[in-house]
Amino acid sequence: MRKLRFIRCNSIIKVVFVTLLSCLMLCVCSSQSQKATSEVEAKEYVYTVALNGYVYGFTNELVEAEQIENHIGEGQRVVKSKVEKNGDIGCSVSECKAPLGINFYSIQNISQKDAIAVKVNETEYIKCIKIRKL
Repeated sequence: MRKLRFIRCNSIIKVVFVTLLSCLMLCVCSSQSQKATSEVEAKEYVYTVALNGYVYGFTNELVEAEQIENHIGEGQRVVKSKVEKNGDIGCSVSECKAPLGINFYSIQNISQKDAIAVKVNETEYIKCIKIRKL
């Protein structure tokens, strides 16, 4: 009888240990995932911008001028590190060509939570897609 209690106690300890170990692994993986997101942001996009509480990555996708709606903001400062506040333009290359005062616009039939447009010159706009919340 005493041996049986010892075996039951041992199996309960093993279950508790495995459960705690699993929880610990989930927490570690979650923090690694958040770190990986900012690393991907820096590697995948040469330029990023923080605007209206979101961070967007510049793409090569052109947006037709007819699709441009409202002016929603402009770049206020260029940073070499991760963007930290609205108006920041992040640049991951040593020679950043993003001018201050660059203008951003909403795109017809696309939520600003998904994408915005940046004016490249008088007739061209490119799409910036949402990467994450600021």
